[in-house]
Amino acid sequence: MTSDEQLDEWVKGNSIHNEMTGECCPDFSCCSPELAIPIEQRILFQKNDGNVRFAMLGMFLREAIALATKETGKKVYIAGESQETIH
Repeated sequence: MTSDEQLDEWVKGNSIHNEMTGECCPDFSCCSPELAIPIEQRILFQKNDGNVRFAMLGMFLREAIALATKETGKKVYIAGESQETIH
């Protein structure tokens, strides 16, 4: 499945984890269904440019981090490109 095919399915309401590329859906609903956003917002994501998509992806990531923190009681860290561990 290509990323575009995955996006098309997601917009239709089918949150499918892309096993070929290892990609989650933009809202991570393939792995955490409770994060699923309404179809109208999915359409908005698909129809807009990089700036709008980037902002929406940030919103989706914040929700995923909040859910992970709530479920595990642990802090979530976002790693950059460096292989160095920061304590």
